Amino acid sequence: MPTGDVVGIETVQGGNETRANYLLACGPIASTQKAGKNNGSANLRPVPGVVDGNVTGSATLAQSYNSTLVVTVKASGLQPGSTNATALDLGSCQYQSYVLYDLPAMTADANGNGRVSMTINNAQALLASNNWYIAIDYNATINKAYFMTVGCGNVVVTGS
Repeated sequence: MPTGDVVGIETVQGGNETRANYLLACGPIASTQKAGKNNGSANLRPVPGVVDGNVTGSATLAQSYNSTLVVTVKASGLQPGSTNATALDLGSCQYQSYVLYDLPAMTADANGNGRVSMTINNAQALLASNNWYIAIDYNATINKAYFMTVGCGNVVVTGS
């Protein structure tokens, strides 16, 4: 879970427990992992079986020791002139979960090519165990309840 999110532990009614959804404990998530100087990359591939799912490209991620993460995404195969939401997500292209960081929307040029870049301050540590992926959505904004991914790539992390 991202740093700053809140986790709660509740009871479930049954057995000798008479209270359902009784909050036992809650608190904010605080990462104990320090950000290092790590790099990551993703090869964006088409998503079979979806409308306009023939987007390809690449992404780079670079994190400095001060927790600043720079994400750059380049894509081709977009509908010319279209605007597509982009995000750094938790999970994988095979098991999509939730948006970790919204990136700027990508607007395709007349040839269907686009590029976005974003600097994220105080980002979570970029680690090989993160299970992050880059997604390009069919729409200009991401419907966080129902992803319509047209290009996707799992992030591979390398340390220095």
